[in-house]
Amino acid sequence: MIIDRDENGISLELPSDLRLVDQLVEDVRGFAKECGVERAPGLGLILRELVNNAIEHGNRSEQERKVGVRIESAGPMRFKVVVEDQGAGFEYESLDLRLSEDPNQERNRGLPMVNAYADELVFDKGGTRATAYVTVKRDTLFETVDEDGIRRIIPSGDLSSSVAEPFRSLLVGLLEQGLTRFRFDLTNVTDIDSVALSIFVIFANMVAKSGDEGLLEVVNANGDIREMFHLTRLSRIYSVIEEGQQHGE
Repeated sequence: MIIDRDENGISLELPSDLRLVDQLVEDVRGFAKECGVERAPGLGLILRELVNNAIEHGNRSEQERKVGVRIESAGPMRFKVVVEDQGAGFEYESLDLRLSEDPNQERNRGLPMVNAYADELVFDKGGTRATAYVTVKRDTLFETVDEDGIRRIIPSGDLSSSVAEPFRSLLVGLLEQGLTRFRFDLTNVTDIDSVALSIFVIFANMVAKSGDEGLLEVVNANGDIREMFHLTRLSRIYSVIEEGQQHGE
């Protein structure tokens, strides 16, 4: 494979050999890490399917024909993927990119999967070039720190249904340790959806039922989240305050 680097991204060229695709994906994952993205499953899937399609359907697996790949950073957690083959092209205007509802269908899933994962997928140059944009979802992790008997919980990103189960499991585990005094630091949280909000409700009820004197604080929340806690009356249960104003210590 030929690799060329510039300030915007990397370019690669490989023969039509499926055995090289794994190494190509690893090289691109290395580039993603340089851009601050540790895990990029959507990017890997899109790249693999587009290159496989270029090799098998574009170049007909003729190894003397090359596949060109270009990866660029297109913003925070967003990438532009361009894959071009040396085949005859195809009539992409009539391409059906809907995923089949038949679970037994073995073929023709690659491009529909790319379309499902990508923000945008377009073809040009007679169908020999595909360009996809993909935004990588940032995983939300949870850090916990003991602060003089109060357990500070710090999510690394948004609280939504996708992280509801690990969020719930974390809180239940802390309660099982006998802890009842909690400070939710929402510095890194932009949004909270209804599923995650319901966990705050359930958790407050669990703390109340523990029989011990509990403390529930929300600190460093943005204006929208503070308003959400007030509108849902959760501010009657959680003290929604700014850093430096904590009480109960």
